[in-house]
Amino acid sequence: MLNCGCGGESTAISNRDGGPPKVLDLLDPPGAQIGLHYGQAIDLRVQYHETDSAKTAVRGAVRFRIFGDPAGSTLSSDQESADDQGLATVRLTAGDAEASFKVTASADNAPDVAFEISVSKESFVALTASLTWSEPANLRAILYQSTSCAALGITEAAPSGEFRELSQSDVTSADLAFLNFSSRDLAVLGRAEDANGHLLGYACADLPKDLLPQGSTSRIPLLLTPAIASPIGSYTLTTHLGSPVGSGIGQIATAPWHAFTGCENAPADVVLDAISATLTSGLKSAIEGTRGAAESDRCRPDSLSGGGDSLDKQLAALLTAGSPGAELSAIGDDLDSIVSSDILTSNLVLIGSPPSSSSANFAAIHTLNTLSKTLNGITYELAIDTEALSTISASGIAVSAMGAQLTFSGHDFTAGLAPFWGRALAALSLTSRVPTVLPSDAPHLVAAVIASASRNGKTGCAAVEDLICTVTGASSCVGPVATACTSAIDTIGSGLTAGFAAPTSFDLHLAGSVSAVDTDFDLAVDALQGGIWQSPGASVATFSGVRD
Repeated sequence: MLNCGCGGESTAISNRDGGPPKVLDLLDPPGAQIGLHYGQAIDLRVQYHETDSAKTAVRGAVRFRIFGDPAGSTLSSDQESADDQGLATVRLTAGDAEASFKVTASADNAPDVAFEISVSKESFVALTASLTWSEPANLRAILYQSTSCAALGITEAAPSGEFRELSQSDVTSADLAFLNFSSRDLAVLGRAEDANGHLLGYACADLPKDLLPQGSTSRIPLLLTPAIASPIGSYTLTTHLGSPVGSGIGQIATAPWHAFTGCENAPADVVLDAISATLTSGLKSAIEGTRGAAESDRCRPDSLSGGGDSLDKQLAALLTAGSPGAELSAIGDDLDSIVSSDILTSNLVLIGSPPSSSSANFAAIHTLNTLSKTLNGITYELAIDTEALSTISASGIAVSAMGAQLTFSGHDFTAGLAPFWGRALAALSLTSRVPTVLPSDAPHLVAAVIASASRNGKTGCAAVEDLICTVTGASSCVGPVATACTSAIDTIGSGLTAGFAAPTSFDLHLAGSVSAVDTDFDLAVDALQGGIWQSPGASVATFSGVRD
């Protein structure tokens, strides 16, 4: 259906008096686009009827009004009565000056309709706008006078101030003919819109007056291109980092804890290794003879090849009889969970000046804000800028756009992931599982585990020494083992802490893509959805963003 935006085809509205809705139809002249020479007169006819299949005529007043400057053109009357056939006629007489205006007809309970009028002493111009779009849509062609396409821009709603407008619904192409207007400087705007009027595609052509001479008939092709929402602006990103994150730093952080908490006889395996390391060869051999051979994961067995419980099993029972030793396995699991999935928030700014890259459409600045982790219903959050890290912002990031897909080039950060994991472990695991251990850190946890040992009226390293010396039967055992045990507390604590050391180089590399979404159809991207970051040595990380 071809529609004239000026009101040439009307849509019924509900009758305020409760009867069926009514409409006004433009009858003569056909097409509602009328060209008159100076002093020429013409009858304008409309029909007033109900919207039933029979188009039942309605008698009643029809009002006619001129909108715009008629430059001397006049109507014979401002109101006529529709007859038995619903017909109402008014006579329009052109003035003696160039003019463009509208004559509208209105009646009760019916939408207005309008005739487009041009008055000129010259021959009139005809212009057909040929619109092409990729899928069925509402195609609109709009003429603007004394302006340019650059001034009109690409906007969600068509700019106001149109000279004339035509449209055709649910088509992929349309030839929209503008008739009987005098030559002037014009811009013809083509739009493809969905059923809700949202802009889908766009094209515009400037038509200077000298390209449309009097009496000419022109055809202007408008191949509509997709209206892509602009991503330029600032966004808050939320990234769910997978595990392991970075180049092996997850394993570096967790490996000492796996040894201390994960073996069947933990933490005895690590404690005995640390104690033996500082003893004489004789005592070391004596202890080794009661332990059994280390397995591939460095864990020691429960029993000896000749029978009997290994020293590791016996010491494990001593160290895990109560808190905090009994909590070690759960603490190790907590650390694995913490390292496996962090939430990173950051700020992304897209600007319109791409870096020196032939494939870049935009440039980006990406700045890290916070890291957070939720465990057992408790959230720990750390502001990254408080870490005094060297690189928490990356600039000059090349961003290429393909439709609504944005792709970001690789960029690096010193995010301080490992220190964050250490703090999160203390805040989310140690403080709840071993609240009596203060401060909540690895050295004090190790000290508390060994201090909990009790045997033959002895506690701590003395109890550990009593067990070792009894099981091994080694001479010169008492004294050196207790001293080695005290030293082992510091050694093990330092080893557990080392994995959480601040990075000395980049620990996070991000490169990926995301879909830009214009949720409110204002041609500005509102959200970034379905983003994927790729990072060497890391599992896929997902991200999304919202415009600030």
